[in-house]
Amino acid sequence: TSRDNSDFIDAGILEGDSEGKTDTDGSGAVQLPEGQPLSVEQLNPIFAAEKSNLCILAGDVGSGKTALLTNIYHAVLTGKYQEKYLFAGSQTLAAFEERAFPTRVDSMRAQPDVGRTPKGSIDQFLHLRFQRRDSGEMINLLTTDFAGEDFKEIHADIHAAQERFPVACAAAHFLYILNGELLIRKRDRDGELLRMEHLLRTFSDGGLLKHNSRILIVISKYDLIAKMDEGSFSDFANSILARVVKKIPALEERCRLYQIAAMPGDTETCLVGYGVEQLLDDILAESSVWSKATQRQVSEMKSQFNLWGELAKR
Repeated sequence: TSRDNSDFIDAGILEGDSEGKTDTDGSGAVQLPEGQPLSVEQLNPIFAAEKSNLCILAGDVGSGKTALLTNIYHAVLTGKYQEKYLFAGSQTLAAFEERAFPTRVDSMRAQPDVGRTPKGSIDQFLHLRFQRRDSGEMINLLTTDFAGEDFKEIHADIHAAQERFPVACAAAHFLYILNGELLIRKRDRDGELLRMEHLLRTFSDGGLLKHNSRILIVISKYDLIAKMDEGSFSDFANSILARVVKKIPALEERCRLYQIAAMPGDTETCLVGYGVEQLLDDILAESSVWSKATQRQVSEMKSQFNLWGELAKR
């Protein structure tokens, strides 16, 4: 049996009568995804079919949200995680490529640049599908790529947050990225932490965080921090969780802290993707979202790539 999806119905991701609907036009055609970011409505068939996990990414402008997503995508393409996970497809390949291209040599850029997510992108979701090597289980990872400006606009405004981000109610993970470049400077630390605390309180007080969702606090750009070689930073980092829980008691025992360098400028200090694999492992390991339909046994993975092969055989 599967778990109740009432959180997804309430958040507008699933419709109460969506279970069991199939294409019955008799054409036998396979429709390939356009590859662009998905809307909330387009998440319906994913959640209705298989185990799925929604992760909200939050953080200020330039904190590294898109860099994290791009690093995970590159790791999937290069098979970095293949000992644990097989890539089983994506419905947003074109969207990932748009974000990843400026980081490659082919872009002719002197330095990699993931750009910025445009303001107002609050109905855009990225999708990756994995198969666990150990169990053969399929899991869909859906993430947001909302702009930092969109979070600024609901600063300490519960009603605005409820109106603009109802989808957060369905998220198994709420991931906030602290800009490590700002945390290096002691004069900027409090401001960066206060922005995070205000946003978490806004979402918590607005009932937008599920009672069993995880709060993942990620310090980005760890390569810049490592260069400092300042022992006091470790003490500061270890104090972050205690500070958050003290100010927002409802988050007690739900917060975890990570330090990553998704795309370090100096790979001698930190390797590309430092800390990201552990973060991804924890996100995929703690999925608590099950569809109403019984999980289907998938004997053969299907993605955009081999769907073309199936079409060619017909």
